[in-house]
Amino acid sequence: MIKNKLAEKVLSLMEEKAISKDLMAERIGIKVNKIDNWEKGLDHPNLEQLPQIASLLQVPVEELIITKGEQKALEFISKYANAEDIGNNQEDISMLENAIPFLETSTIKEIFNVLYKENCKNHDLLAKLIRHLDQHTINDIAKEQYDNALFKKILPFISEDVLIDIIKSKCDLYEYKSIQIYLPYLSEKQVEKIVGKYVAKFGISQVKQFLPYISNDFYNYIVK
Repeated sequence: MIKNKLAEKVLSLMEEKAISKDLMAERIGIKVNKIDNWEKGLDHPNLEQLPQIASLLQVPVEELIITKGEQKALEFISKYANAEDIGNNQEDISMLENAIPFLETSTIKEIFNVLYKENCKNHDLLAKLIRHLDQHTINDIAKEQYDNALFKKILPFISEDVLIDIIKSKCDLYEYKSIQIYLPYLSEKQVEKIVGKYVAKFGISQVKQFLPYISNDFYNYIVK
């Protein structure tokens, strides 16, 4: 079952032009089982491979592109794949942002990976791409970027269990300024656990600073 439209288009042209999987794999530098995974919907051609694929199939690259968004994304990758200041040209950033709604999640992930491995400093752009990635990938990025400005940009997308682990391992739990940044992204239940420890150590005088993040019932229970 083929789920990716780009993979479907390439495989269809391979069949039409009698291009074997072995030849295609050799031309673009991958293993044949990768192409098997295209058919199973487990993988797909990368945008960066399209020029070689189009050359082998003897078609324009544009014929492989399904949407205008994909075309814009391909232009972006082709232009910036090796640039040191990748993602800092406002015109091209706007082009990419306009393309995002037309792209599949897998394509967005490819673009993000190109930017990320080149140490893109445009954290606003990276954050816009990150929100489209799977939760596991977002959490891994958060762990890598803890000391980076990008971390603050992606806080809303990090799962709570990972935030709790970060708080426990990186923060002084009894220093309010150390954990304040995380509180808006934790559930009331988790914040109340932290407040319970604060109260045990400092007394109820410390509760008021947590008021925006705890329930009224919990506050009333604590201060009684």
